[in-house]
Amino acid sequence: MSHPQSHRYDSVAIIASIVSGVGQPMVAKLMGTIITDLTMAEDKGAAVVKDVKFFVIIGCAIFVAAYLQMCFWTLAAENQVKRIREEYLHAILRQDIGWHDTGKQSESLTTRLNSDTQLIYDGLADKVGLAISSFTTFVAGFIIGFTSGWKLSLVLLSCVPLIGACAVMMSKFTVQSTTKGQDSYSKAGSIAEQTFSSIRTIVAFGGQKRETDAYIEQLDAAFANGKQRAIATGVGIGTFMLILFSTYALAFWYGAHQVHDGHMNSGDVMSVFMGMIIGAFALGNIGPNVAAFASAQGAAYNIFKTIDRIPTIDSASPNGAKPENIRGHIVVRDVDFHYPSRPDVPILKKMNIEVKPGQTVALVGHSGSGKSTIVGLVERFYDPICKYYEHARPTLERFATGMDMN
Repeated sequence: MSHPQSHRYDSVAIIASIVSGVGQPMVAKLMGTIITDLTMAEDKGAAVVKDVKFFVIIGCAIFVAAYLQMCFWTLAAENQVKRIREEYLHAILRQDIGWHDTGKQSESLTTRLNSDTQLIYDGLADKVGLAISSFTTFVAGFIIGFTSGWKLSLVLLSCVPLIGACAVMMSKFTVQSTTKGQDSYSKAGSIAEQTFSSIRTIVAFGGQKRETDAYIEQLDAAFANGKQRAIATGVGIGTFMLILFSTYALAFWYGAHQVHDGHMNSGDVMSVFMGMIIGAFALGNIGPNVAAFASAQGAAYNIFKTIDRIPTIDSASPNGAKPENIRGHIVVRDVDFHYPSRPDVPILKKMNIEVKPGQTVALVGHSGSGKSTIVGLVERFYDPICKYYEHARPTLERFATGMDMN
């Protein structure tokens, strides 16, 4: 499912993200060049002025690229999420009444329509651009590092798997707790929505405390998941910073030995150090963005599951018989029925009734005897469990066995 304009936005946004990602490692290379010019160039002033001009050019390029990146990714995400919301609402209205009655979609549909689509938006918008630019920065930084001094780069490279593992673990715990917390908030929203819609009945039977306790229970579950997410994020960021500063110490220690031994100059050490560190930082920044993708994927699963569901009674289907006229002759023969939400409670047993055109019929019986159920079956809110069901047979021969219509 994609919006036509999104493809054009994505192309520009991807190019802008790559340019923005390459820009930061180029700054690292220029920093090394400036240090080399300050220590080794014959005309230090002219060399530094030239380097400063390159800084200005790169800065302007990053400014334009970063603007295009954020702007076009956001526009693409807005178009996509707008389309998803339209399709999701259409899918909800398309579902048969039995699907709504069973409560398989235990969460509040309105909550899903707002909160889950917002998670999808977060996973499609600027996070995509940041992930691409961070990955580009990671690759470009390592290329600059290895071309400037491969020995020092190999030493610093030993710390990269630790940084990556830290980011992956933090992302994993964040995604799990976010998904669970979102489900809890959805259930809480469903409880609140049902309570407000039935407020008269709840007050009449004194059920305020019970509904409040049920609502608080779901909020407590969401709080527990949020607490786990906060702990995982805190431990992950703390571990990441520990590894990062340890990498700083290792880089300066080994780089000093390389300069002392004459294998590298100070500018190359700075280029390797900044290139590798910027690349490592970028690798760490990919983790939170990937977590946003995973959260969006988890939210999209429920939404697209509803969108892709083909209801048993599809009111949006163009198929089925289209009679030119209906006389209104209704015949019900040997109909058995139970509601999808209560399959163990039979409502109709071998029900037989015939209503001729122009005839007035009154259905009388105690509560739960099936009066409104008969009307719901005639309107085809449900399909009966039956041997035979016929609706306006003299005009429409389409219910020879059961309620087979679309």
